[in-house]
Amino acid sequence: MLSFGIDGSFCNNFLGLFSKSADQLEFVFDWSFREEVYENVPSKVIFNANDRERIERYKNLLRKSRTVKYENLPAYIEKYSWPIEDKCGRVYLRLLVDGKSYSCYIEADSELYETLKAEHAKSK
Repeated sequence: MLSFGIDGSFCNNFLGLFSKSADQLEFVFDWSFREEVYENVPSKVIFNANDRERIERYKNLLRKSRTVKYENLPAYIEKYSWPIEDKCGRVYLRLLVDGKSYSCYIEADSELYETLKAEHAKSK
């Protein structure tokens, strides 16, 4: 979620949109006729009490999170995927940080994707 800009502050600000007595939060979009709107884009989005509780849990989890930048960290490439309709591929990695194993992915353009695949093939 952090990679999409959703952090504890985002959750806190979103929760601030709910009034104390509101059972739901409703957004209605009136798209301009000049905008190209795809069929699956809704004109109304509703968040209810269950969504509010879920976002509260996310806020509490993300409040404790932090971003740490690592450089030249050894990683094992676990797999690759590039769905036909996507603009970039994903490379799934296994990392060892401070003695703990983590799994993550990076999104890669075609050049990086092919470079990583070639490096991975050489290491086998």
